Amino acid sequence: MEQRNRGLITFSVLGGRVDARVWSAGVVVLASDMYDVYHLSAGFRFGSASAGFSIRSYQFGVPNDRGSGLGLDLGVRWVIHYGGTTLSFAAVSRDIGWTPIRWGAAEILAVDRVAWVNRIAVAVEVPLVRGEWLLEVDGESSSRRPPLQDESGYWAKAGELNISLGTAYSWAGICVRIGVQRYDLLKPGSLFRPTMGLGIAVDDFRLDVALVPSMLGSTYLGSFQVEL
Repeated sequence: MEQRNRGLITFSVLGGRVDARVWSAGVVVLASDMYDVYHLSAGFRFGSASAGFSIRSYQFGVPNDRGSGLGLDLGVRWVIHYGGTTLSFAAVSRDIGWTPIRWGAAEILAVDRVAWVNRIAVAVEVPLVRGEWLLEVDGESSSRRPPLQDESGYWAKAGELNISLGTAYSWAGICVRIGVQRYDLLKPGSLFRPTMGLGIAVDDFRLDVALVPSMLGSTYLGSFQVEL
């Protein structure tokens, strides 16, 4: 369960996955007060590279109307090991082609669009005598709707170009993280959102807490994981 913006939005999530030597598959169900999302994903390994896809079903429900849509995500990753240092490159395209959400009202058929988001990230993991450093940099391009015919200044009005920076230090089962989340380079004076987190690992138990600020109020995230 996850609450955002001081309890204004609540999500419940349930998922599972199956791993094999060269492939993985998983299912995730996300439920909220207004909509549900069902994910079916699969990934494949090719030596130091991997690729995957996700099919997503959106189901919206509001008074006197319902909406639905089917989206597609694609992603790739490439990992390079040099001595004890690990360098990773990753790219993902989410809701390719602006996933349409079709509403079936009694007299009107309306169509909304889900933002088409593309992200590229680079991560460097460097081992130290007591722990390790992990530095991650990623950029995001997001457009909330397709361009209109002969539309000028499309990116200035409908697009985003965000950058995130993060670093983490782990030692003896404790990991401390700090970063900056999604700073919009196209909008001068955009909200500067520093983030921080703390993770603790003891044998097969993992506990993690984090703070992510936003315009609607800070979001506090907590999670735990147990491997059986």
